Amino acid sequence: MSPSKLKGLMYDRVDVPSEFKYPEDGLLVLKGMLTAEEINNPNSLNLQGDRIRRVIKRGFTTNTTVGTLTRFMSYVRKYFPTGDVESLEVPILSHEHDNGTFSKGGDSGSLIVSALGQFVALLTGGTNKGTDGSDITFATLFEWVWELVKDEFPGANLYFDDLEAFFADVA
Repeated sequence: MSPSKLKGLMYDRVDVPSEFKYPEDGLLVLKGMLTAEEINNPNSLNLQGDRIRRVIKRGFTTNTTVGTLTRFMSYVRKYFPTGDVESLEVPILSHEHDNGTFSKGGDSGSLIVSALGQFVALLTGGTNKGTDGSDITFATLFEWVWELVKDEFPGANLYFDDLEAFFADVA
């Protein structure tokens, strides 16, 4: 995707400042985490003046896409013989000015990030009405996932501030 197209999809208003800055090397640095509270307080406006939050995903099937994160969240419970599994899901809509879909089959597990590179959610599925992709994409809130990871792996860390030292520990 070209820098100008990505910029246009991330922020289509010119009368309000954008927090999205296209990285010079084309690689968005991932850092931080968008909380459920921040999701409920969108930081941008669409062309109609409604408060929204744009998100980016790079999936196996659809490559880089931009969507609109909704403020709705839902607890999902799946029942298995070995026990119940709960999650906190957020719906993401396809960008209203782009022809494509936000996700398709094969994109599951993709990381969804904010305009600032904050972890938002992990893609889990979608719905469609006979289209080739998802009308609504569902993703598990990363804040919720990260709590499970920390419970299982105390001391886990998402921030690789010193990659050289990180890889030295692996050897």
